Amino acid sequence: MPRGDLPSGTLRLIQITDTHLYADPERRLLGLSTLESLREVLAQVRAEQGTPDLVLATGDLVHDASPAGYRRAAE
Repeated sequence: MPRGDLPSGTLRLIQITDTHLYADPERRLLGLSTLESLREVLAQVRAEQGTPDLVLATGDLVHDASPAGYRRAAE
């Protein structure tokens, strides 16, 4: 769903930061499912802005520093 106020060919990107994902998708941080939170944020971005051309992931991507957590972040 392209926004009408952007020139044609505009690169659409979003920045997601500090996702704090875990290897175990059921783990929570301060009572919050970080994986579910990320999914909800991405769904809202798509609903409001359409599919971005690029997602810039910054900050603490994985809370437990696990290889599985980083694979989950890459997905």
